[in-house]
Amino acid sequence: MSQGDGGDLAAFGLFVNAFGRGAGGHRGTNVFPEADVDDLTHGAQSIPDVVTEARRRGEEVEFVAKGRRPYWKMPDGSRAYQ
Repeated sequence: MSQGDGGDLAAFGLFVNAFGRGAGGHRGTNVFPEADVDDLTHGAQSIPDVVTEARRRGEEVEFVAKGRRPYWKMPDGSRAYQ
């Protein structure tokens, strides 16, 4: 996987998540939160740990890809950058 190739990383995340689902497709035990995979498919090159940890706690984190420097809007209103 080359650095900055979000497509390959997103594909890997989807592959790993396919094995992490419980009965009925429950997504709570995924190694990669589905929203992280979505961010990778929308241009993120990497996901900050603080973003993944917040999502695993069930907090809402928004990826903002517009502008020159993509960021994540955290639940407290702060921003996390890649």
